[in-house]
Amino acid sequence: MSHGPKPCPPRRPCIVVTYSSIERSRYLDDISRPFRRQDPGRRYSRYREGRPRGPGRRCVWRGRGSIVTTDEFRLRAASFGGVADVYERTRPGYPDDAVRWLTGDRPVRVLDLGAGTGKLTRSLVAAGHDVVAVDPSEPMLARLRTVLPGVDARAGSAERLPLDDATVDVVTAGQAYHWFEPATALPEIARVLRPGGRLGLVWNLRDDSVGWVDELWSMFGDHESRRVDDPQVVPPFGPIERQTFRHEQRLDRDGLLGLVASRSYVAVLAAPERDAVIARVGALYDRVASPDGVVLPYLTHCFRSTRD
Repeated sequence: MSHGPKPCPPRRPCIVVTYSSIERSRYLDDISRPFRRQDPGRRYSRYREGRPRGPGRRCVWRGRGSIVTTDEFRLRAASFGGVADVYERTRPGYPDDAVRWLTGDRPVRVLDLGAGTGKLTRSLVAAGHDVVAVDPSEPMLARLRTVLPGVDARAGSAERLPLDDATVDVVTAGQAYHWFEPATALPEIARVLRPGGRLGLVWNLRDDSVGWVDELWSMFGDHESRRVDDPQVVPPFGPIERQTFRHEQRLDRDGLLGLVASRSYVAVLAAPERDAVIARVGALYDRVASPDGVVLPYLTHCFRSTRD
């Protein structure tokens, strides 16, 4: 007898999505790749139907015995607005070599999608690109506009882009593509890209070759991925290319606590639970930090694909 999760019995439409052990969950903010819709036991299929778990909700099966709902996905996706300031102060940027590999050497027009507070946007601007930043969160965009007042920042989503057809040369997404609905987002991205344009995706993931770093992120179990698989794209996008870069971030005590607090899975916790998590992280910092703080290493995983 199987002990794994079973799809909801068909009644009203419900998207059922399975996830590999690497993907973990589409509602987590640092998970590694976009989502293959799969049926149990079938590698690539589109949708199944199931029974909603409550009024207006859909069940989402992510495998490994876990059930999440679209309500929870929306809750976590919306959590960033409440932590925009700490996100801006504590989240890492991206190495220059990684940005150059994603976009190319010459200045072009770039859409930074899921731009947040502008962590990737500022590197694109520094590289000389003409950037349009799009994000669904107004609090996050407010921080971006403060930091980068010259950038064209627009409210919007990957599934409904506020740009005309064939108006950008590169579309980037930093720490964001896992929030998108690929079946809708990829055609939209293809629409705004000029022929021969490029899609560039990037994630900073933990480098747990350092003992205390592994201890830190292991506190959160499945919420922090150790590796990343190639994103799945469809025509008119060509084959995915991949490159990994090393990156690091120096943090003081408040910086490390803020970095953890900015995680969506921490931001949505009740105050007592959140305080307990932060206390554990603070105790770890006090044990391992030097007078100059800590250096947090990352592996920056980059992917690019050219539009036909």
